[in-house]
Amino acid sequence: YYTTHLPSCVELYGGVGTIGLHVIDLLSSLVSSDENPYNKNCFMEAAQEMTTTTAVSYETKKATDMILLPESSSFYKADLLIVDPPRKGLEESVLEAFVSSSELIQAKMLIYISCGFTAFQRDCTALLQSDKWQLHHAEGHILFPGSDAIETVAFFTRKTATAAEWKGQRTVF
Repeated sequence: YYTTHLPSCVELYGGVGTIGLHVIDLLSSLVSSDENPYNKNCFMEAAQEMTTTTAVSYETKKATDMILLPESSSFYKADLLIVDPPRKGLEESVLEAFVSSSELIQAKMLIYISCGFTAFQRDCTALLQSDKWQLHHAEGHILFPGSDAIETVAFFTRKTATAAEWKGQRTVF
């Protein structure tokens, strides 16, 4: 969906960067965040080993802290948002930011990675019922054969984007 420039990205619940660092060559910048202070060193070491010109940073913050202060938060200014919450899904205030404060969010796409399908269903329903996001694509992946764990990857796009904006465009995501 991003055709004129590479998007800036903020990743919430980023852990050690497993998702964000894998798409770094498709981004102009990546701000990854997680509340675990031990993840930052692993993330930064992995980022330094990559050959990229993408600006990379890491914030040791809870997702709930990343959504505070809309006027100065990278969360609200990003072109693309990635969330990879724990099994319980998005925290209530984070989900509320997506559904109620979405006019402050500049991102046109949200990538949601879920390891808890029940929580994903709840969050997906809230996003769709807000009438601000639409589900563009979703699929399940079995990453741990022999278990009943299914990872869901879902792509949501903003409803404010018109079909004319996307028609005939080469897509990055």
